[in-house]
Amino acid sequence: METNWGNGKKEQNGDRIINLPDPILHQILSSIDMKCVVQMSILSRRLRDLWTYLPYLNFDHELFPIEGNNKKEYFMDFVDRVIFARNGATIQKFQLFGGSYCDFDRIDSWVGVAVRCKVQELHLNFSTRRPVLMLPHSLFTCKSLTVLKFNLGSDSNRPELILPDSSALTGLKTLHLGSFSLVDGELAGKFFSSCPVLETLIITNCSLLTTTKDLHISALQLKKLVIEISVEDYEGFGHIQIFNGPVGCKIKISAPNLTSFRCRDYMARDYTIENICFPYNADMDLILKNQLDNELTALLSDSNELLSESKEIHAKYVVDWLGRFYDVKALSLSSLFIWVISDVRGIIEKGLPAPFFDLRYLKVKTTLYAVTIRGILYLLPRCPCIESLVFEIAGKNYRLSQIYQSWDEAKLNIPAKHYWESLFPSQCSLNHLKSLEIWNLFGYMHEVVLLKFLLKNAPVLERLTIHPSDEWKYDEDNRLVEFGKELQTFPRASPSVKTLLLSPRSKPRPCVHRTANE
Repeated sequence: METNWGNGKKEQNGDRIINLPDPILHQILSSIDMKCVVQMSILSRRLRDLWTYLPYLNFDHELFPIEGNNKKEYFMDFVDRVIFARNGATIQKFQLFGGSYCDFDRIDSWVGVAVRCKVQELHLNFSTRRPVLMLPHSLFTCKSLTVLKFNLGSDSNRPELILPDSSALTGLKTLHLGSFSLVDGELAGKFFSSCPVLETLIITNCSLLTTTKDLHISALQLKKLVIEISVEDYEGFGHIQIFNGPVGCKIKISAPNLTSFRCRDYMARDYTIENICFPYNADMDLILKNQLDNELTALLSDSNELLSESKEIHAKYVVDWLGRFYDVKALSLSSLFIWVISDVRGIIEKGLPAPFFDLRYLKVKTTLYAVTIRGILYLLPRCPCIESLVFEIAGKNYRLSQIYQSWDEAKLNIPAKHYWESLFPSQCSLNHLKSLEIWNLFGYMHEVVLLKFLLKNAPVLERLTIHPSDEWKYDEDNRLVEFGKELQTFPRASPSVKTLLLSPRSKPRPCVHRTANE
């Protein structure tokens, strides 16, 4: 295909790409799967040679349409062909999405070649039926490696990962471990501490088996830490005291330069966080028992409360967790925190006497029921310097099957005054709140009354952003537009709020731009 570029000269698009300098051409090809790169090699002699020393290698089994065992063999043979044709050329990034179409022995040989080619970034994503897995020892002595990511299994199958007794990953800055089972926490701790420049550690979909020794994560340069435990593994272990004591092994974190911490685990697990010198961001998504992502179903009744004998236990957990984060700048809390705070706030009051003076950003991931509203109104006065507030409404309130066409508080089944104004101390206001954002708004009464309440108590609010739920996509009566008009009439303390109500359709559109006071 020829193209006229306006200067009287014609040139082929393929030639224009082929004639680019090597660094630019490498960058273009870095995001392309090697199957496509090899296919492009027929365009010119230069490309025919280029794929044999390209520093970026991407392999994805989904691009091989052949079915059954033929696909597996064809995919592995193709990777073999590319890997062993390099003749020692340096590999900057090696990325393999093999699914179940790779034999581990072949993966072992590919990793060995990548190490010999001084690979800098290695991403391995595959599943195996092996119950126990040990990666090549040469991988853990690769001094050129800066990024190591591997996902070893699936939600239903997490092989036990055997880490080496010693390693020499002196240049490793990012480590991401996914879909595996950890048995020896002590050995894992030694491995983490042997990475002297590690800055990012992400552990996802991990099983901490009941025999796991306590895990100590000690890393002087660590800045970002993510721990997401596969909590469903405990469903079959009735002997674990979910409510009345710690769950499984203890986790100790020593990271003086930590700036970001996300944790998804049981609230009852014993965490120790020490040597944190700088304010950091914390995202807590904790679970009481075998509720997983459906813990919100327990909130379908506004009268649902914790058993009296569990109140002090849960209050202690909440106090312990929140007490670790007095110096944070940004904090994200799951619905469980809000639920427990609501039910045991009198006990928590004694354990958390001091407000969060350093907190500037608060995100609450929850549904909006009366029980969670009480927790929110307890928490907000204890964040006197908050500047940004985000609500991520976690799920649909199935008790209210229809989006309201009117937002009159009189339609509430409970007195708004009792659950809102009376629970928020009269001497408190959101004096520093500048940004308010609500995600997944359904338009139910509790949500709208909360919005009105916040507008009336935020005197310096500058920006309100609302992201409606996908439910509004089926709005045939233009209720979203009507809600936008109604929103503009809500009383507010700040005279200069810029309000953005986004459409749930593919292209966001502003429905309300400014207040009537502007």
